Amino acid sequence: MKTLLKVALLLPALFVPLPVLAAADVRANAAADTRADAAAEPALDLSAGARASLADSIVEAVALSTGNRRSGARIEGCEVTTWVESDEGGLGWLLYSQSVFDLAQVDVVAQSTGGDTRAAQYYIFGAGMGIISLRATAPYKIAQEVADFGVQPEGARTSKRVPEAAGGPGYYFTQTKELMLVLDGIEDAAQPRRFAEGLRTYKDAFCPPA
Repeated sequence: MKTLLKVALLLPALFVPLPVLAAADVRANAAADTRADAAAEPALDLSAGARASLADSIVEAVALSTGNRRSGARIEGCEVTTWVESDEGGLGWLLYSQSVFDLAQVDVVAQSTGGDTRAAQYYIFGAGMGIISLRATAPYKIAQEVADFGVQPEGARTSKRVPEAAGGPGYYFTQTKELMLVLDGIEDAAQPRRFAEGLRTYKDAFCPPA
């Protein structure tokens, strides 16, 4: 009789509700996946050579040219400069716009493509163009210098840049919280992907927010 009583007292401890077991199993699997991901992800190379190589790759990805437009970029430390030049006929090639920003204060924004959203995508590609969106961390703003073809936005201030050709436009400065970079003249998604993901990797490795 005493033996039966002992068995009866042990039964509640032996039979754990299935939802509890399932939740514990999920937590264990999640922890294992996290450890596996951390082990599989290679450590970033933070050497000066790796930094220069990554910067060169980003700059190369945005060096594009079409019949009447060309673009480029420059990276100096954490300062990124992008520009677009346009062929204005008799005036020749002129700076159309230039943007300068501190990468530590700017994020590459995930794009909505209308497809599978499980994996974040940081560029859009289509019709020979790549689009990358940047967003400044408040209160920081991205500085732009733009050719003045007669329409200045409210709050713009005149640039001292000398017109690049006789009769060519002057320039003005403006600031923005968000910037859309349009890469014109590309044939596949490799270039906008390399530019967007390269910027994110460069920021994570060399320009983390203060």
